[in-house]
Amino acid sequence: GRDFDPDGAPNDAELRNIGGLIFYVVVDHALRGSFAVIFTYPLERAIVLRERASGTYRATSYMLSKGIADLPRDVCFHIVLSVILYFMVGLKPTAGAYFYYLAVVTGVFAVAQGFTLCVATLVPDPQSSSSITPVIIVLYMLFGGYLIDGDSIPGPLSWIRWTSFIFYSMNGLFRNQFDGTKSQQ
Repeated sequence: GRDFDPDGAPNDAELRNIGGLIFYVVVDHALRGSFAVIFTYPLERAIVLRERASGTYRATSYMLSKGIADLPRDVCFHIVLSVILYFMVGLKPTAGAYFYYLAVVTGVFAVAQGFTLCVATLVPDPQSSSSITPVIIVLYMLFGGYLIDGDSIPGPLSWIRWTSFIFYSMNGLFRNQFDGTKSQQ
């Protein structure tokens, strides 16, 4: 745990510590979501393409059934991990803040899975997918606002920040943690 008064003004060290934690949590869930697809979808892709070619079912049927089948496992994993981490490090101790946090990290996982499925579907082979997806996620990490300040990003590359789900997730978690606290400025 840590000493942090959620009603008081966070100092610079607390902001850096919580910022690092939020960055780690978002990136961890993004990579977990991505790797969950990278290691399974290439094995399923040939079957899905064969079944679609024979007219057995549509792509939407596959996606819905996969999502529904994976949902209990994914949600249980996020609940267990979030309960341990959220309260161990002493983030804002309200039910609303916790459930918002849980929704955001579960959303990061789902978006990373969907993003990876899109890349895996667009490229011709599993090796390309497993090479391209982490590179794009690292770019999203770099331009997400934590590692490189948004004002420091050169103009021609500034659009990357606005397409980064990591940027929006981190902003949501920062607002969740610090809205209602006093500013030290």
